[in-house]
Amino acid sequence: MLIKFFRNGKGAGSGPVGYLVADKVLAYDDNRDLIRDADGQPMTVTREPLPEVLRGNPERTEA
Repeated sequence: MLIKFFRNGKGAGSGPVGYLVADKVLAYDDNRDLIRDADGQPMTVTREPLPEVLRGNPERTEA
């Protein structure tokens, strides 16, 4: 996945950047419904393959 961020955005970049580089994300079924465990807590899955930053610095992009 190739992503580009533009200067004219508003708000903090930590949410989008954090999601894009996270090893674990929330688990969804085929209908895009959140999967929950027996206690009702959202489940997570480990991405395969793991995300890789090819160029740039995620911390700087967040700032």
